[in-house]
Amino acid sequence: MHIIKYIGAVILGVSILYSCKNNQPEPELKKETVDNSSEFEGVEELFNSKEFDDPSAVELLKEINICSDTQMDADGNLVSPCTAEHFKFFPLKNGTPLKDGFILLVKANTGGIPLRRVLVFERENDALIKVNGFIANIIGFRKNPSSNDDLLLRFIDKIEGSDVYYNCILKWENQKYVFKTVEVIEEPAGNFRGLVKESVKDSVSQEIYKTLVDNNMIF
Repeated sequence: MHIIKYIGAVILGVSILYSCKNNQPEPELKKETVDNSSEFEGVEELFNSKEFDDPSAVELLKEINICSDTQMDADGNLVSPCTAEHFKFFPLKNGTPLKDGFILLVKANTGGIPLRRVLVFERENDALIKVNGFIANIIGFRKNPSSNDDLLLRFIDKIEGSDVYYNCILKWENQKYVFKTVEVIEEPAGNFRGLVKESVKDSVSQEIYKTLVDNNMIF
């Protein structure tokens, strides 16, 4: 899926780390480079659980109408089963039960969508309301004692046939998660990993945010 055609200017604004094929040493990072994503507790979800940790999980999935006990809906469309092999719950805030709000990670190829999704729900007036949606993967949480934890999400672009990852920080503001910065740009196939420099982080983040929204990766 093409998200961003804009990459050349971004690469100019990062400090590059890579493994050279001729075994040359990696270039040294400049002092102004800050990897804020290192402050996050990493998450790696493989969807290999057979059961949910919370017994209310299945009913919550049915409440938001994202899965079903049947394989087909009334129109003959395939429906995802309500199983832990397709969905992973995270608390919206420490101490808040799932029934009052949650962050839901949806496995790729669930519901006909090829990439992972992150959906954020909060209960308002007895109904679960979606406050955020991202076509992205959760790769980290950062504790925030005064609010909901910060999120580290990975968005995927495909440029010239290669996957490119954008690791982005989001913070909870005004009852929803808000995109803040892109911290890291990676191209695994080319052994490329770039930390976005502080001097260009605002401009690079604004450009990536705009294109993510334009391409419905944030909805």
